[in-house]
Amino acid sequence: MVYLSKHQFLGDLFEQLLNKGFKQNEGQFFTPIPITRFIWDSLPLREYVNNGGSLRHPKIIDYACGAGHFLTEAVEAVNSVIKSDNNDWVRDYIYGIEKDYRLARVAKISMFMNGAGESNIIFGDGLENSPEKKIINGSFDILVTNPPYSVSAFKSHLKLKNNTLTLLDRISNDGGDIETLFVERIAQLLKPQGLAAVILPVSILTNGSGSYVGARETIFKNFHLHSIVLFGSKTFGATGTNTAILFLEKYNEPPKPGDLVEDSVEAILNRANIENWLDDKILEAYLLCLGLSKEEYYSLLDGSVLKDREKSKYASMYIAAFESSTELISRKKAKSFQKQTDEEKQHEIFNRFVGFVKNLEREKLFYFALTYDKQTVIIASPDDNTEQKTFLGYEWSNRKGSEGIKITNAGGLLYAPERWSNNTISAAIRNAFYNIAWEGTELNSKYVKYVNTSDFLDFSREKFDKAIKTAVEKQIAITSKYAIIKLRDVAIIQKGQSITSAQCKKGNIKVVAGGIDFACYHDTANRDANVITISASGANAGFVNYWNEPIFASDCTTIIGTNGFSTEFIFNYLKGIQSQIFYLQKGAAQPHVYPKDIETIPIPNVPPDIQRYVIEECKKVDAEYNNSRITIESHQHKIAEVFDALQITNTSNWTRIKFSNNQLFTILIGKRVLSNEMNSNYDIPVYSANVKEPFGKINKLLIDDFTKGSILWGIDGDWMVNYIPANTPFYPTDHCGVLRVDETKMNPHFVMFMLEMAGKQAAFNRSNRASIDRIKSLTIPNIPLDVQNMAMTEVEEYETIINEAKARMNLCIEQKKVILDKYLR
Repeated sequence: MVYLSKHQFLGDLFEQLLNKGFKQNEGQFFTPIPITRFIWDSLPLREYVNNGGSLRHPKIIDYACGAGHFLTEAVEAVNSVIKSDNNDWVRDYIYGIEKDYRLARVAKISMFMNGAGESNIIFGDGLENSPEKKIINGSFDILVTNPPYSVSAFKSHLKLKNNTLTLLDRISNDGGDIETLFVERIAQLLKPQGLAAVILPVSILTNGSGSYVGARETIFKNFHLHSIVLFGSKTFGATGTNTAILFLEKYNEPPKPGDLVEDSVEAILNRANIENWLDDKILEAYLLCLGLSKEEYYSLLDGSVLKDREKSKYASMYIAAFESSTELISRKKAKSFQKQTDEEKQHEIFNRFVGFVKNLEREKLFYFALTYDKQTVIIASPDDNTEQKTFLGYEWSNRKGSEGIKITNAGGLLYAPERWSNNTISAAIRNAFYNIAWEGTELNSKYVKYVNTSDFLDFSREKFDKAIKTAVEKQIAITSKYAIIKLRDVAIIQKGQSITSAQCKKGNIKVVAGGIDFACYHDTANRDANVITISASGANAGFVNYWNEPIFASDCTTIIGTNGFSTEFIFNYLKGIQSQIFYLQKGAAQPHVYPKDIETIPIPNVPPDIQRYVIEECKKVDAEYNNSRITIESHQHKIAEVFDALQITNTSNWTRIKFSNNQLFTILIGKRVLSNEMNSNYDIPVYSANVKEPFGKINKLLIDDFTKGSILWGIDGDWMVNYIPANTPFYPTDHCGVLRVDETKMNPHFVMFMLEMAGKQAAFNRSNRASIDRIKSLTIPNIPLDVQNMAMTEVEEYETIINEAKARMNLCIEQKKVILDKYLR
């Protein structure tokens, strides 16, 4: 039997009231009791209360307290640290504000039933100061809340007293982004080094409108963002809202960190002598993030790049944005501009460009300097609904008479029934406040990732909206029974030597550019045999390869073992953590993996005899991998032979039909999908120009009927097609075409191959788009259905063999990981 505390009992009662029609304020979702407990267990309350050995009661507020769940849990959490049941302290330290009179009364009763009736529950507006009730700025130690969100047209009804909010000017009269004001309110209410945990819709992280951008600016200017917890649609019951909990710590001040950063930014932009100053460290890290040299960057700042605009892709982006700006276009049309001499016009445009660049770079450098040396922990709940239930430890029931939360495993993976457990996800967040690594075994690798806070932000574009990209991958993390050292300690790591295709010469030395394969041949090698390459740029940046022959290393990084480390061992080790090496990708116009990042890859300090064991066992796996690769290639060739035998070319005797034949084919394209419509916790895959792999998930459908199979093609980009079997829902974007066939007359899988071949003949590519009109103009042979089915029976047999071989190749990768774990962990 599970016994509930008094506030849990009230919470369950309130949940049932909600399910029976009793609602909170518009746009405010009810916080389940397990989430309330999880938040308080995730805060470093023990360290905060036990301040240097002397206990203190923190002053706590929830400015949108609803039924008071956060506050009743606060009392219990603080008392568990102080080890006292005397609640006299609450009259000076517990504050709740609620605008709904009914909920304020419920909160007051809840506090009373928990023996904390003298807590300060205030019927009022959480956005206002109330000096007479001790609600003033900079006076609270901890703020925990779930504020209202998406309240339509609230601005005209908002009459604030004793307070002003800067973000109010960035909200339109009919806007519903009230949650952004509550973010600014956190910065007002907390003391320096105060703690906050706030539940918000995930839109706060990426929405590009003015107030949302301002809310993120407020966060970065005032807080260390220690952790983001992303919850799926099953967390808050019927709302289906995807939420994020932000765990924040206000900067210690004065001085304000932003003021110090502004000085550094101005020194960088004005090219002051910053050697041996923190400013130089900031600039070095910023340029590494962008993949620029100092010379490239300064040529942008001083405008000299205008003389050679192709010198830097980053600068070219700025030039294009400047030349298309409405301000410049309007200025060029002005009579005062037209009256100037050509030299005067050129001079003015030059000065305007320099000002344009510096204004944008000033802002980007400011937020980079605030975040580059900080780390954030991201916790992401699983996508699968069943896994969400395990993760949360509860589920929602709509069964009549049993509405509300049903606890399936108290705490789930989030917290343990006994407080402050080190084996739950809440421990990872507590540790983050003190920059302490958390060893959570499989929980760590599955749900927790550590990222540099600056990696959330995209500094590579001229448009900088401070969107927080939670898809940032975690840093490389390994565990081993051997001491962990850096790769640079046991390897010679060098950049390759760039070479153009025109410089390639006849010879037998492979030129390795991307690292995956060789690009051409040269007559001279710059690396001996037995060398590792890692791709430096492009979509495969970070790919690890090994060459047992001399090569010419071009645009890649090479690694050779030294100090007793075998190059072959290092290769097998790096392949074992290949997925993590891809995390190192960064840069501006295209992904890059830089030698400096490779140098710091952690590696166990393994004795030579153990290295040999690893090499020998991995060789057996490599043999199986290569056999599977050969199998795939041979059966792909057999598939081609099937279609060759049908003589499907334009010169064959088959009659031909166009895709414009609406008796046989139905063709459509998808609709545009906004980034804030997608979430990894949703169920419906979204396909765009790359129809082989979904690029996101969404919770709505564009197509209603999935009883037929679908053929997808990419309208933009490289030509590719894919077949989606019947009864498999998906969402196509406006870069994805969908073709359906009359399956009584055509085999859809067969038609996919026909479309692929026809598109190749039409030479569809990034510049020659595969529009609907162009697809409709294509023809394919009108082959009888029985012949199609016979051909596809053979092809599908080959595809089965290919898929099995791919599975074996994936298994080989996993086997290498097992070998490494056996010897290294």
